[in-house]
Amino acid sequence: MKILLTLFTLCLLCTWTYGQADAQEKAKQNAKENLSEKIQGFTIVAITRETLTTISQEILKKAVFYVLDGAQLSIEQIDSARGIIIAKANITQIAVVKSLEENLQRELSAAEYQAIRYLFPKNIFEYGYAGFTPKGEKIALTIQEAKIKAAKKLAARLAGETIEKSERISNFVMEDENRAAVLQETRLIGCSYSKPQFVGNLVKVQAEITIPLFSHSLKIQLEKLGLKLTQEDYLDLEKFFEYRESDRGEAVIQ
Repeated sequence: MKILLTLFTLCLLCTWTYGQADAQEKAKQNAKENLSEKIQGFTIVAITRETLTTISQEILKKAVFYVLDGAQLSIEQIDSARGIIIAKANITQIAVVKSLEENLQRELSAAEYQAIRYLFPKNIFEYGYAGFTPKGEKIALTIQEAKIKAAKKLAARLAGETIEKSERISNFVMEDENRAAVLQETRLIGCSYSKPQFVGNLVKVQAEITIPLFSHSLKIQLEKLGLKLTQEDYLDLEKFFEYRESDRGEAVIQ
């Protein structure tokens, strides 16, 4: 009987260990995907916004894909109590520039390089999450929900303040009552997220974006509605806010 109990315990331990190892790989992959989205946003803005260069979005996406070959992936935390793995993907600004030049098969112009230095921090990182227990899997989903809520809350606030402060955008929105709601649904490009805070059954995440990235995100949404911004309009948007703006999202673990 003792032998059977020991074998059963070993089987449970092996299953738990394998599940944790699998979750570590999933968390690293999630961190890498989050970093990819962030760098893609930065790169598109840096190359197409600052220099007004026309370049295929697909070429940029491909270039960013190979940039991530230089990313360092690590396990930030194994939270056994919650059954969740937190991973981190990190890459330096220098590595990004070097890889972009290799994959775009040209040197970045002085303006592009300055734009990247302006938009990219020296070390760029993002977190990724995966559960290795049923509870942990629910928490990982809740973190994602909190991130989405934080980004939506931030986008809605910044869009609302832009409508109030920009006469041209305010006049455009007044022509159609649905436009304000559409602008408040702007998808933020290049948003950064904090590690989650756990308060009881609540998960709290902070979303942060630089105003150059927000103005580019808003510009895309405005153009979908039919308003083309001039370069002067585009730069004026950045005068309304601090360089970085943030907001918090919360979600309940079910």
